[in-house]
Amino acid sequence: MLDALKKEGSAFRLQDCGSLFRKISSNDAASDSMLNFMTERWDEILERLGKDRSIFQEILSSITSTINTRGDLEKLRNFRTRVKSAEQYGIEKLEEPIEVAISWRETNQKFVTQYVEELTKQLRN
Repeated sequence: MLDALKKEGSAFRLQDCGSLFRKISSNDAASDSMLNFMTERWDEILERLGKDRSIFQEILSSITSTINTRGDLEKLRNFRTRVKSAEQYGIEKLEEPIEVAISWRETNQKFVTQYVEELTKQLRN
């Protein structure tokens, strides 16, 4: 990903960067670090990729799609309020589905877990 952020001499074409970030974000081993990467390297990402709004939105969507805890959501919100340019790229709208998913899980996880455990017991008998 660092190579993709190089202004010159990157092995990645600008139009391929969205796919690169999406692919890395979909990898469970790397997904936890994507939010940190974005917040720590925001200026670099913006400088290299911010000129093409559609690619930049694809990258932001890929990164924020990895967020699944309330703590990470708060980290994203704090980042958005602290970094003025982050708000210009619609991060607040990307927070909405994250909030819905986390709230749903908090409300239903116990029920779903119990249901799966009961179903597993029935299948074993």
